[in-house]
Amino acid sequence: MAKLKNIIKHLSAQDYERVHRHLMESNAEKSADLLRYMHQEQLSDTKIMEELNVNTNAYYTLRSRLNQKIEEYLLEQIESPRTDLLRKVANINEIVFTKNVPSPSPLSKN
Repeated sequence: MAKLKNIIKHLSAQDYERVHRHLMESNAEKSADLLRYMHQEQLSDTKIMEELNVNTNAYYTLRSRLNQKIEEYLLEQIESPRTDLLRKVANINEIVFTKNVPSPSPLSKN
């Protein structure tokens, strides 16, 4: 799970704050604490388990759930521009066929 630590270290400050706030609002304090420990401090897995007061199984479950929450957050960030683009593509016909474009003058030569 060194991958999770790497992902957390590479989160921007804004992304980190959003994920942390979401975890706190959803009453996932231990996950929020795990996120904080992995982001700010250089603690071993054993020390983090002691700080969280959890056993090995609970710790790996927390890590897995935290990984899933971060993955969901990052996917939401990617899908937003994609959704906007799809909406614009869906409106191409409306733009092309309803926009007033001046017609060429019959007297002009091409």
